[in-house]
Amino acid sequence: MSVPVTRRQFTVDDYARMRAAEILIEDDRVELLDGEIYVRCFRGIPSPPRSFLP
Repeated sequence: MSVPVTRRQFTVDDYARMRAAEILIEDDRVELLDGEIYVRCFRGIPSPPRSFLP
């Protein structure tokens, strides 16, 4: 049985509010690209094709 997944596009304002509410903190290695939040890889480690932060 599959569960439907809803994806949503985030705005810069949404991202800023998540930072202000400490949902995302300064040490989180994430970035907002094309409305989606992605985990950034550490330096020296090749990036996989875009990993989504659930």
